[in-house]
Amino acid sequence: MAGWDLATNGGFIAQLSLDGVIQFSASLTFPVVAMTIDGLGRPFVTVITDGDDGFSVERLEPDGSESSWIVSLPWEPNQPVAVAADQNGDAWIFGENYAGNGVLWRFDSQGNQTLLQAVAGSGAGSLAVDSAGNAYIGGYTAAATSMKNSLATCGTSYLAVYAPDGSLLQSTYVPGAGGGALAYLTTGPNSTIYAVAAAPGEQGGSILARFSPNPAAQTVPLACMGSAATYGTGPIAPGEIVTLFGSGLGPVQGMKTQATLESPFPTMVANVEVIFDGKPAPLLWVQDAQINVVVPWELTPGQTTQVCVLNNEVPTNCLTWPVVQTAPGVFTVDGTYAAALNGDGTINSAANPAKLGSVVSVFATGLGPINPPQADGSLVGLPLPLNQISATASYAPECSDPLFCANLPLTVYYAGPAPFELAGLTQINVQTPPVTASAQYPYAGEMSISGPYQGFRVYLAGP
Repeated sequence: MAGWDLATNGGFIAQLSLDGVIQFSASLTFPVVAMTIDGLGRPFVTVITDGDDGFSVERLEPDGSESSWIVSLPWEPNQPVAVAADQNGDAWIFGENYAGNGVLWRFDSQGNQTLLQAVAGSGAGSLAVDSAGNAYIGGYTAAATSMKNSLATCGTSYLAVYAPDGSLLQSTYVPGAGGGALAYLTTGPNSTIYAVAAAPGEQGGSILARFSPNPAAQTVPLACMGSAATYGTGPIAPGEIVTLFGSGLGPVQGMKTQATLESPFPTMVANVEVIFDGKPAPLLWVQDAQINVVVPWELTPGQTTQVCVLNNEVPTNCLTWPVVQTAPGVFTVDGTYAAALNGDGTINSAANPAKLGSVVSVFATGLGPINPPQADGSLVGLPLPLNQISATASYAPECSDPLFCANLPLTVYYAGPAPFELAGLTQINVQTPPVTASAQYPYAGEMSISGPYQGFRVYLAGP
């Protein structure tokens, strides 16, 4: 078992016999956040290290003495790192990188790295390994995506199985879970997996679910829908650009559509249609696993819509989805940094940051109705229509004094339809702060700007 030494804020590990007698114990310098034991009885412990070093995983010998097997993980210590070991002494590690994305590592019994694999969603969650050496991750993701060989549609809590070579064997959303990562995972005979997850609703509690592997299970054709800007699931808004995920939705080779001021985006591509309450919607990209489509403007907020895909006139399952007036999302290049333009029209990047106090342009969708109304899938010409809902923006300083850490307003010079682009794509011209909010931090050239749409970052020149 693993425990805490509250007097030193360090940790300790102890082995107990069946009658509760301590066989051995070992003190550790840093707090223990996770532990597992391999097939040879050797414990692996994850500890939080000092400063910005993040985590380290260390293997101890069966008698509690230290070995030379240690792995340092220089990540921000904001999520515990899960560890699991197989019968051969190979260790899997599940954690989070600086960008907040999940990462799966595998190390052999000698401490050599044999795998580095990006995984869906956050790097917080649980981890288990079966007798075949496959890794099971109980994580969560706010992004819409389809799961491999799964009969479950949209969700946040998921279970994914990775082979020793890093290939994804199977994944599924966890029906009935209340969101967030699975709290605990353990394996049983024949690779059966048991999972504990938070129960939905305000009453709290937990659920226990059992899963058996079934690689031959057929994926739900139309699995999920989310914002094309963020891939986040949730209600959709009239005019919003959304993405559908699934399997067998269209051609294997993706097809991008085009439009002109005289001709809107088509509603049928490669014999594929997407219909909202029976009305065909404009298509931007069509492919077997993903379709980008524009929500018809005529949908009524406060009601639901039925979304279906027809591939060669064969309908998929349909999704019933709530409709709201606005479902804002800002387009990013990596989930964090906005797809922004500097004031001179160049692309904002780490190598080409915006000047302090200059104006940058970011792009969003789902910001509600525009006046005068535009046809579905049409490009916006001159004179430009106006967004009916006004926009504000602010930034969150990073500072040590709480009195100065509140969000501060930023000047928005324009927030409306992007000229000569799809009706439903909003351009927001916002003035960046005159000084970097994180001047006292190592990443002084990065600035987080928050608005009514979502939090995002742009690159700024350092002080």
